[in-house]
Amino acid sequence: MHEIDVASLFEPPRAPVNDDYQTDSGELRAVACRKKAISYYGQVILDRVDGRFQAYCDTAFQHGLTILQFRTPDVPEMADVYALHPDQMWRVQALRSLEMRVSYNSWSDALEAFRSALLGYSEQEIKTWIEFQRWQRLGWIGRTIYLMIPLAMAEQLAKVANRCVSGGMLEGEITAFTYNGYNVIRRDANERLASHCQLGRVAIEAAFFNRLFGSSPGYGKPDAIVTAHLGDVLLRDFNSALCSPIQLLHAQGWSPQAHT
Repeated sequence: MHEIDVASLFEPPRAPVNDDYQTDSGELRAVACRKKAISYYGQVILDRVDGRFQAYCDTAFQHGLTILQFRTPDVPEMADVYALHPDQMWRVQALRSLEMRVSYNSWSDALEAFRSALLGYSEQEIKTWIEFQRWQRLGWIGRTIYLMIPLAMAEQLAKVANRCVSGGMLEGEITAFTYNGYNVIRRDANERLASHCQLGRVAIEAAFFNRLFGSSPGYGKPDAIVTAHLGDVLLRDFNSALCSPIQLLHAQGWSPQAHT
């Protein structure tokens, strides 16, 4: 396989939606002036108060905002934390109702857009976010990984509707990789590969993702590129773990199109 700097296939890190929301203080200012309806801090362990969370609460109170904490049903020592004006509390109840009643396996672009609207993002911000997600990940189920696929194998995938990799297609190993961060693949990534390769992507089950990349340097670290090699030994389990067809990158984008 042609050696390549996998990092060169990704765009530089960038904010998916709005630079103002990339810091706690910036997002809280936006909520305070009602540019954004609510701020979701994330989950905290109730008996531990770290410096960032304390600063978040202090800043929210300085802006006259209310802090809401809701214990998570499955882990009662943890809580989801929100900052908002009191007249926006209905949004949190709606968010929690949505997340409790819709399973992870049935999530979609439409539900993500609805959730984003409840969080107070504008229509343009939601559109930008959904477009970003479609390019960054393949659907909402499983973990998206990228594959350097030999052209001969790419041509054979169509014969099986891009649903699996048969043993006869594989010669040697395929390089698989993923990125732990908000970086997205360059649209001209194929031009950076060897002439006999094409870039592919696929969503796989989390358990197989962990098995494939678990021993790789950088696994689990933020903003790390993680690579692994997919050969005959893992092929059967790889096919069983697929959550989507294998997409190939073309000048017009990824195909075949995913149902979202």
